Amino acid sequence: RPAPPELVAEMLALFGYQAGDLDPAIPPALIHGGADHFVLALKSRERLAAMAYDLKQGQALMRREGLVTIMMAHAETPRLFHTRKPFASGGVYENPAT
Repeated sequence: RPAPPELVAEMLALFGYQAGDLDPAIPPALIHGGADHFVLALKSRERLAAMAYDLKQGQALMRREGLVTIMMAHAETPRLFHTRKPFASGGVYENPAT
């Protein structure tokens, strides 16, 4: 389902992104695949690679919202996606398995 604008703003601020960094073809969303996740798709692979955030702040936000991970992605082509998965809710900066 579409993510509420106030949550999108908090996520952007957490990672130091701006609304212009988002891929308009994949709007921010709350998804469920056995657990709740937040999807944030970026227009630039470079911005995805430069992902950085404060772990404690991310953990507080994710726990408050009931999120297990944040799925960050960049669509290089319609079939090739580059992803990263901050996992602050579990006390880990990024899930290395995904």
